[in-house]
Amino acid sequence: MIYHQELPRERLPVIVVGTYSELSKSTVANLISDAGGLPERSLLIADEVYATGAEVYRRILRGDFCYRPGLSATPIRSYDEEGTGIVLGYFGGIVYEFILEDAIAAGILCEYDYYVYVAALSEEEHEKF
Repeated sequence: MIYHQELPRERLPVIVVGTYSELSKSTVANLISDAGGLPERSLLIADEVYATGAEVYRRILRGDFCYRPGLSATPIRSYDEEGTGIVLGYFGGIVYEFILEDAIAAGILCEYDYYVYVAALSEEEHEKF
């Protein structure tokens, strides 16, 4: 373990790379706490940012991350207003959108046909979903 008194005076930047499931474990939070928190101007880059709104991953959303870009094609959590609010609040809302039509026009995505099939779910299936 790292303890406050063993840290160098100068707090150098730290890079932590991991999955949401690994970074949300209490052992990681304890390690960061034992180190006296994150260095000033710490950066969190969250890919598929909507996942951080899940209750199990919210531990990652630390207040000592100064910079917080979140990336996702779908930042809104379906059927989870609370989780969506946490994501948008923590990351500062949606600051840039590149809509599907623009991506196709720019040649980043190809045109495709999109078919929607509606299926009714039972109450039990909906709860499980």
